[in-house]
Amino acid sequence: MKYVIVCFLSLWGAYVYGQGFHAESKLEPVSADGFYRIPLSNALSAHLNTSFSNFRIVDSNGTFVPFLVEVETAQRQKDEFVPYVIEEKVILPDSCTIVVLRSSGPRARINNINLVVRNAAVRKEAALFGSDDKETWYALKDRFTLGYIDGASGTADVKIIDFPASDYEYYKLWFNDKGSAPLNILEAGYYKRIPEEARFQEIPVRKVTQENEKDRSTITLALDTLHTVEKISWSVTGMPFYQRDASIYVSADATDKRSKTRTVRHYLAHFQVNARHENTQYLPSTRTDRLVFEIANGDNPPLVLTDIRLYQRRRYGVAWLKAGETYTIKVGDTGMPPARYDIASFRDSIPEVLPQVVPSEVVLYSVDDTGSFTIFTTKWLVWIAIGVVIVILGFMSMKMVKETRA
Repeated sequence: MKYVIVCFLSLWGAYVYGQGFHAESKLEPVSADGFYRIPLSNALSAHLNTSFSNFRIVDSNGTFVPFLVEVETAQRQKDEFVPYVIEEKVILPDSCTIVVLRSSGPRARINNINLVVRNAAVRKEAALFGSDDKETWYALKDRFTLGYIDGASGTADVKIIDFPASDYEYYKLWFNDKGSAPLNILEAGYYKRIPEEARFQEIPVRKVTQENEKDRSTITLALDTLHTVEKISWSVTGMPFYQRDASIYVSADATDKRSKTRTVRHYLAHFQVNARHENTQYLPSTRTDRLVFEIANGDNPPLVLTDIRLYQRRRYGVAWLKAGETYTIKVGDTGMPPARYDIASFRDSIPEVLPQVVPSEVVLYSVDDTGSFTIFTTKWLVWIAIGVVIVILGFMSMKMVKETRA
């Protein structure tokens, strides 16, 4: 009896072993220890599930390397430096320095000015004024101190002058130079926070076909393989004005109980194709190789959709890599759960700007590469093996019962 159980466990172990990683991509050795960002390319993400959880990073010893996955958010804020024109700079020896700044674009409501100043171990008394015509000046901030200037990473430093919100076209800075030489002001401006769309990477579309019926148009998009789709864009030709309901479906082949194959659709999103709107639609993360774009035309002539593109959000693996070490990304089955590493609790401590390490071409394993047993790479053979073990167990049980009765 125990030999049968051992046999069963061996069969099952062989099956599990055969269900491990099935693809990999090498990383080039890095030149210095530190955190690196690893972009997950289309070639790699084609083998990943919608949560991007079924991959691991291993070193040359086969040890798993902790990592986390970064995803481009739908929209984020970006700080952009807007420079001012230094219209005038007047230096009166042993008296004062006067700097007049002018907006380089449309007036903006601001509450600070950033001055880039060459390093100087001095403190200056200063004042700030605003004007709309450069003739009449109004007080904004009176008698403040511009402190010790010592840029730790260079020969200049940025000093921020805060003041009540205003939208003057001109600003005038006055510095008291009595008893010390003037400051060397290199640049002035302010930071404007602007929304920035998430970065997407385009997914290759292999074929687009459009069929026009009496009251609707159906556009089928065939991809080269399975991909995670999160955005679609298109262009419309032939009609200057249009406003029509549209839906997108996932299309797939399914086999019924009679072993007949038929095409089924799964609803994904509903929206409007409208001449007033941008021809872009965000979609729930969906892993598919075929989409159907359906437009209700009503009594209108059909629209002609061109330049249809599919996208997914850019994703990155972030990991601490050691110089000279060889690392490999290994891809497992789509049902693999996400890795749980301590690094996830320190996400806010990792620098935003990181060097990148680009994965090489994805290599799919053959049976010999994985070292798994050929017979257990097909699921129906595994079930046959399990069935045989169950029959043997049943036979052994009946035999034991008969021996007990005897």
